[in-house]
Amino acid sequence: MGKDAQSIGENEMTIPEAYNLLKNDAAFIYSVDNDSISNMKLVLRAYGLKHTFDNAITMIEYASESEVNKENLELLWELLMEGEMLALTDRQYDGLKYYDLSQISLTFDGQYFKAQKIN
Repeated sequence: MGKDAQSIGENEMTIPEAYNLLKNDAAFIYSVDNDSISNMKLVLRAYGLKHTFDNAITMIEYASESEVNKENLELLWELLMEGEMLALTDRQYDGLKYYDLSQISLTFDGQYFKAQKIN
């Protein structure tokens, strides 16, 4: 069974349907951005969805591959171009590697990449 057809809810909700339900939830976004399986399990449980280890991983992977994630990267890039200093997760940094980072100052503090446009 493909990822899109797999059910995650007790009412046979598909992964894309669950994603659309959760995509604006702050705890869901945090879980995806930080690869937090334990937190994702709590989010799924709070929404009455199947909250196994495998379901949490599936939701994180699906969200990471989604178009919305690309839109978030575009927003991060716009903020950087406006001069904002941002703390980027590994996943966000990996996504921004496809942009021209020659105009960005990057430092790693052990947890986050600190990014800011070079003046």
